[in-house]
Amino acid sequence: HDACNSAWRGVLCSPNGRVTALSLPSLNLRGPLDPLTPLTHLRLLNLHDNRLNGTVSTLFSNCTNLQLLYLSSNDFSGEIPPEISSLKSLLRLDLSDNNLRGKVDVISNLTQLITLRLQNNLLSGEIPDLSSSMKNLKELNMTNNEFYGRLPSPMLKKFSSTTFSGNEGLCGASLFPGCSFTTTPPNNNDSNNNNDNN
Repeated sequence: HDACNSAWRGVLCSPNGRVTALSLPSLNLRGPLDPLTPLTHLRLLNLHDNRLNGTVSTLFSNCTNLQLLYLSSNDFSGEIPPEISSLKSLLRLDLSDNNLRGKVDVISNLTQLITLRLQNNLLSGEIPDLSSSMKNLKELNMTNNEFYGRLPSPMLKKFSSTTFSGNEGLCGASLFPGCSFTTTPPNNNDSNNNNDNN
């Protein structure tokens, strides 16, 4: 069936019959995103609050016209892939409430972002200074992940410390402990820092 001629629910098309928007939130949809990769003209993809799984890399490689991407509250796993850098027009990105892990450095290339929501995942590593590369960023949520290391001070100037809460390994700001380490993740074994009370 032709999604554009059939007037399917949640599907918007361009005058020349290309799918440009797909909005199917909260429908208990299951499975991976791979079947969406032919939709190279997509500008809006809203699939939040479903039961989708797998990784997001194939989508990022092919749907490079995306401007609004809402994939929160699903069951995506794996890392945020380098292919995300190809989404040069992306304005809003919501990957919150999934099982994504790994570092977020690759997101620094999304210079047009206004909204970035990454809360409630398993993301780790140090938080890069996104405020220098993302001049338009207005809304940021990185709470409840596994980030560690010194929080860049420009990030704290632009966003409140609550933006980063729930990351026990972060340090350096007034609401976080002083930094006794900078590049290694905190470990729970006995270490030489047991008597440090900063």
